[in-house]
Amino acid sequence: MSAAAASAGADPVARLLAFLGVPPSASRRARVLALVSVIGLAVSTITFFAMLPAVTSTGGIGLFLSDLVGFLWTALLLLAAIIFTRTLPWRALLGAFFVGFLAVPSLATLIEQPVLQSSPDSFIGAAVWAPFVEEALKVLPLLVLVLLMRRSSDKRPALGDFVVYGALTGMGFALYENALYGRATGIGWGDTPPLSLLIPSVQQVSSGSAAAVSGGHLVYTALVALGLGAWLLYGRRYRFAWVAAVIAGAVALASHMAVNGIAGTDPSTSPPGWVSLLNVVTLGGWLPPLL
Repeated sequence: MSAAAASAGADPVARLLAFLGVPPSASRRARVLALVSVIGLAVSTITFFAMLPAVTSTGGIGLFLSDLVGFLWTALLLLAAIIFTRTLPWRALLGAFFVGFLAVPSLATLIEQPVLQSSPDSFIGAAVWAPFVEEALKVLPLLVLVLLMRRSSDKRPALGDFVVYGALTGMGFALYENALYGRATGIGWGDTPPLSLLIPSVQQVSSGSAAAVSGGHLVYTALVALGLGAWLLYGRRYRFAWVAAVIAGAVALASHMAVNGIAGTDPSTSPPGWVSLLNVVTLGGWLPPLL
């Protein structure tokens, strides 16, 4: 087997070029990938606008747009912070948003609903099962980024790329979820100052005497991406870099569970002990956005 044939067998783009009778050179692969990504973004954009009337039927387009502005503000601040180190193209970042808005919520619903509908304890479902499924699914686009990184060692993303990529995935998920339920978390500019001036989606959640700060999907997914990126980029240099990924994932999931648990607790009662413990461990929900 020739080197070109072996390369075509391992690379789907090269395989496509070989099928079309085009020599699989690096420049042609790059052009094909760029064309595929543009087509994918075009289809996603059309789907996004086609879905808006149905998705925003509960809260209205005005609430959705105000929510979008708050999320975009945080995304722009993150992009400004990595302006000199960003390596991911705009197509990849837009793709992360569309995956978070279009794909992840559908998968989450598909996996969550059978358990939530069959479970006799809806509180456990909402406070444990739903956060676990959502945080796990929002990691999938990051794993795709990791796979591409390993295939192209000459174009490694920076740590800031991971954070922004995760934030945009979480932003897409949060926008869809908020619009579906007729709410907005990106408008809490004055809820938890001064942090909410940077991240308006960070809001207070309370029930009776229990209260917590909700970082929201943008913060949780960005934090997981930060830990995952630190492990992958610095794992060879620092022996215990994997701890960053474990801590980031644990903090995001614990805070998500605590917030859902408090929100789902009857105001006349106190949340279960494990919910209060998670809330204490995550500093009342402040730990994820601060990290």
